[in-house]
Amino acid sequence: TGTWTLPEDQGLAHAEALGHDFHRFLRKHHLWAKTAVVGVPAKWVVGKSITIPPTKRENLMSLLAIQAEQAFSLNYQDLVFDYSGHISPSQSNTILLVAMQRQRLEQIKALIKSAGLQCSSITPSAAAMSSLSGGSSRPYCGIYAQNGHCDYCLCQEGSVQAIKHVPM
Repeated sequence: TGTWTLPEDQGLAHAEALGHDFHRFLRKHHLWAKTAVVGVPAKWVVGKSITIPPTKRENLMSLLAIQAEQAFSLNYQDLVFDYSGHISPSQSNTILLVAMQRQRLEQIKALIKSAGLQCSSITPSAAAMSSLSGGSSRPYCGIYAQNGHCDYCLCQEGSVQAIKHVPM
């Protein structure tokens, strides 16, 4: 195993160069992965719990687009969004609507591609770590602590209910 940390001073502005650096890191540590799940800090995403009416799966993305436009103060066109929770065609449900800046997502994808990897998923690190619980039906909290901050993820019934970034 190994840990490669995104240099704080560079951010993702030079994603391609960072990807090449990451590729060298992988080879140096004899890591030959072809695909990657990318964990991002919770401060890079915004989440809001919303209640949606009964809906069919084919109508879901249109409904979520409307909800995202209303829920987040950032320009809707600059966001990529997803959700966590259960959707039902017969009853209302509360889900977690999550958004990330489109530009940041594209930079992450460019970094991963430059590293010679295929990206299978981009998710908050705390949510990725919480998924290791094995889908417990009991509520649980995943905590991802690093220098200067802590991200936590509240999960219930196999889905993320809340995600939060807390500086220390």
